[in-house]
Amino acid sequence: MSKLATNIKAAKAPNYYKSSLVFLILSIASAAFNYAYYPVIARFLSPSEFGAVQALIAILLQVGAIFSGLNLVTIYVVNKLDLGSAKTAVLILQKLTTSVFVAATLAVTLFQTAVLHFLNIDNRLYIFILALDLITTIPFIIAFGYLQARRQFATAGSLQLAVVLVKLLFGALLAKRFGASGALAGIAVGQTLGMFVFWAVGSFYKVQLWDHKVLAGLSPPKLGELRILAPLAKPATAIFLVNVTLVIYISFSIIAVRHYFEPRLSGLFTGASVLASAIIFVCLPLIGVLLPHLSLKNLAASRSDLAKTTAMVLAVALGSVIFLNIFSSQLLQIFGRDYTAMSYLITRLAIMTSLIAALCLALQVGAFYAPLRSAIISIAGLLTLAISVASDHSSLVSFVSTMQAVFATILLVAILQIIWIYNRGSRQEY
Repeated sequence: MSKLATNIKAAKAPNYYKSSLVFLILSIASAAFNYAYYPVIARFLSPSEFGAVQALIAILLQVGAIFSGLNLVTIYVVNKLDLGSAKTAVLILQKLTTSVFVAATLAVTLFQTAVLHFLNIDNRLYIFILALDLITTIPFIIAFGYLQARRQFATAGSLQLAVVLVKLLFGALLAKRFGASGALAGIAVGQTLGMFVFWAVGSFYKVQLWDHKVLAGLSPPKLGELRILAPLAKPATAIFLVNVTLVIYISFSIIAVRHYFEPRLSGLFTGASVLASAIIFVCLPLIGVLLPHLSLKNLAASRSDLAKTTAMVLAVALGSVIFLNIFSSQLLQIFGRDYTAMSYLITRLAIMTSLIAALCLALQVGAFYAPLRSAIISIAGLLTLAISVASDHSSLVSFVSTMQAVFATILLVAILQIIWIYNRGSRQEY
């Protein structure tokens, strides 16, 4: 969920890094435990079941991208409007995003046959549990965003950590008892019970966590409210599409491999892909800290922050590729002995996910200054990726190599756009 108007205005203050340090630490801890969920459940599932679960979780992430897309849009809107107007606009965006999320959840449920067929899954129970996961995401995301809006960073981070820990615990217990169905159900249990535990602890210590105003995000926007967003509709939509497309890039390989390859092989590949994806999830918080600090009037004014973040992303990517190349077999054993068969792909996957991490930086930054062009680059890249993979997936090596080539090409175009934005100075695309 987005950091709302007041929060983002505060992000421009010199002490922002210090004031949000606790939240950043809690977010990193949550990301680590959330990442641990996958190798833990893999120990209780067959490779085929694990591949099915991960493919459905990828669907969950892509629908959830509707909410994550609000982050970039919020930062852009707040920089374009005065504080009062920004608060109103962001609340309307929350309502609109929630409505779209509910519609997407219904679509996944209604078209379950097509989803299951595409992913080569024959158990309809999985899709119903996925719908439950999607529904239980809504109150958590809204509560999390509400706490951020009130600048209760430590509280928001604690809520996130509570949900992730409960999900990890019950995901493991239910996966051990009920297999893939249990692993998927653990997500819904974690989001529901985690929020309850968090609320119970807060009530015990007499801490007011949220009030009835949090429910405002659940109501659909009115026509009059949508008119308020009209002047910024085109760039805001473009920025939103950039972020959603990036989430699809991140999970594309898991969904595509499930469609094109047999279940067991795709399951083994998924374990290796999840391991390599750690590069992306380490880089995303670094990029997230940069974005509120960008000067939308002139990228050159933010060159120092941009250079530092770029250096950190490159260092993480390079170090991770080397580390994964050396310890691939040992790390894959975390998922199970069978997964070591994918060690030959780890370096290729690490390079691919490093390219995606760099793309997240280049396209998210570019979206603030040239939203329409960035959206065109993102969507054209996605179409190229889908067509290229459909044309060449004769083996896992060719499958990964094709994605590497496409991501490298998109990244080159995105970097050229950043150079163009930097050189043109203060002129902006609206």
